[in-house]
Amino acid sequence: MSRWLRISLAAVLAVGLVALATGCNKDSLGDVDEGQSFSMGELRWNVLFDRELNPAQVEDKGYLTGQPAPAADQEYFAVFVLVKNQGGDPVDLPARTDFTISDTTGAKYQPLESSSDFNFPYGSSLASDDQIPTPDSVAASGPTQGSMLLFLLNTSVSENRPLDLEIDSQGEKATVALDL
Repeated sequence: MSRWLRISLAAVLAVGLVALATGCNKDSLGDVDEGQSFSMGELRWNVLFDRELNPAQVEDKGYLTGQPAPAADQEYFAVFVLVKNQGGDPVDLPARTDFTISDTTGAKYQPLESSSDFNFPYGSSLASDDQIPTPDSVAASGPTQGSMLLFLLNTSVSENRPLDLEIDSQGEKATVALDL
């Protein structure tokens, strides 16, 4: 075998091993864009929509049930998701602490507890072939047709975009670029 052929084969093998080691990491998904569907374990996710909520607007009151007025330097922010169990067994949904929004300064925010009918059912079990929000529920029939993750962000966050939603589910992590 010629020297060039051995060098070429070694280079191809090295590139292949690097690609295998970095590209097949099952513990973390690359960046996902809002609206793009992706799987984590048996769960199929779609971050449908996000937006600031205004407690003074009638259409936002249902999302903010039980929440106090935000401080002058804070705002409510909702992320709406659709999740489907594609597996044959029930799956536990992530806990509230398994979701985080981060901005470019490194500030991190976790979802609030909420009694809204639109709220995501953190930590509950999702049966095989079921989805969140449940069909015919208030959340599924609402304008976004998604289940809500409710955050309280600093008003300065819009200056520190892009925002990322990090989800830790079934031993995998995904980072979703939010379209704020």
